Amino acid sequence: MIRRTWAVALLLAPLAAVAPMSAVQAGPGPKPAPLAISQALVTAFGPGAAVDDSSTTQCMGTPAIPLAYRTDRIILRPPPTMSIADAVNRVVTALNYEMGPGTFSVGTPDTITWDPPPVTPTPVHAAARASSPADDQPSSWRVVAVPVTSLVDHDVPVVKAARRLRAGGLTASPDYLLWPGDGPLGVWPEGPPVPTTGPGTPRTGLGDGTMVAVYDTGVPDPSAANLPTQLTRLTSGDVEVPDRNGDGYADLYYAVHLTAIAGIFATVVPDASVVGVRIMGANGVATDFSAAKRMVNTLRGTSVWPQVIVNSFGSPACDVGPADPGAAMVPLGLQMVAGAVDQKQQAVIVAAAGNLATDRPFYPAAFQDEFPAMVSVGALDATTDADGDPWTSASRSAAPATFSNYGSWVTAWAPGVSLPTYHAVGLRFGADGALINGYADVNGTSFAAPIVGAYILEQIGRTGQTPQEAWDAVRGSGRACSAAIGGGVAVALTSETDTSTTSAPGSLPTEC
Repeated sequence: MIRRTWAVALLLAPLAAVAPMSAVQAGPGPKPAPLAISQALVTAFGPGAAVDDSSTTQCMGTPAIPLAYRTDRIILRPPPTMSIADAVNRVVTALNYEMGPGTFSVGTPDTITWDPPPVTPTPVHAAARASSPADDQPSSWRVVAVPVTSLVDHDVPVVKAARRLRAGGLTASPDYLLWPGDGPLGVWPEGPPVPTTGPGTPRTGLGDGTMVAVYDTGVPDPSAANLPTQLTRLTSGDVEVPDRNGDGYADLYYAVHLTAIAGIFATVVPDASVVGVRIMGANGVATDFSAAKRMVNTLRGTSVWPQVIVNSFGSPACDVGPADPGAAMVPLGLQMVAGAVDQKQQAVIVAAAGNLATDRPFYPAAFQDEFPAMVSVGALDATTDADGDPWTSASRSAAPATFSNYGSWVTAWAPGVSLPTYHAVGLRFGADGALINGYADVNGTSFAAPIVGAYILEQIGRTGQTPQEAWDAVRGSGRACSAAIGGGVAVALTSETDTSTTSAPGSLPTEC
């Protein structure tokens, strides 16, 4: 079923607890609430978006994850030889078949293009590309959003139309609403932020001369959040207002998300520069196309690139067809960004694997199968080992967090439970939420991803390596995780005084 969701009360709806599975049986235990996440996003987005639970569209095979997308546009990736007019005509033909003539109108398309200049691959990047299917990806990227207005009393069947377009040779997908790496009120992985007295202890003297760009919710004014000193906005338009009506409660469940991510860098590599870029629309929600457009517009043509890009957001994706489970109609905008960054070879993207306790791919993190520059990160629970420090583990590993996604598409594992970080000032999350006043403990793959990004920056600052070389060094010193969670490499610090490539003692078993 495709559902329109308007009631704001859904943001606060409690969900029944789900008993966890063991990691040995099927990866981390489930604490997901995907229906509530999608409903909350659609509520915030407003008209023109819907929740798809697969019951009518067969968006996904079994088990299906309810996800959200816009019902008023279709996203295309036309081949270089196809004109935009021809692509739009094909959309009209597909919709005529699915809806009938005279039941819809098509608006002016919006196009994103990016032509990364050719570069000579570094040896490390060339070796990674040699084993990657990305070589058949285009060197010039073009993604088109075609607006569609339904003239009848039902939503545009964008999934069916996209499948029909694909069957005719034109790559198409829905415009997915992106989930930040944490769930809405009532369905955070381990509950909403918990107030604490301070951030993690900074590891001094690390990250100097490096830069990370965090694409997320934006950067609040200092009166609304306790901002790390190294955090700046890219532009004056990248401001976040966590409490628009001044009632003391977060307007959206992921308010101050970017600030909390920046606080992770302030602890692990405190001398690194952190640039915050807002991808959310005026309604507080980002889609595949809108996020990609903002990323392309800020990266394309820039003379000073960040070495690390953080994407702590994403979405699952519908299947290409009911008879082809596992082949996904991926978010084409975010695929474009991942491919172009990979070809540029000046940065790596670290992306959160998501918090649904499933092995179903979550994008853009799952693009790591296509692009070596993409590093997908799952969360470990380092609070349960001998040192009791949420940031470290003597074995460089830990048990996977019960909420973390997992699978062969997850590249790296890092701590993501009870991390103290910078946060909101004078804000509550939910009617019964504790007052956050500058610092909070957070949980999620949203915060495991910047830990891996920080290790890469530490390595770059210490050695002068390229981002790809630095990631290769960090990964090479980690610990292989078990097949039960799909493999990947755990890279937790052995201690706060060791480096991002200090190996664990061989006598300690891997815990993931």
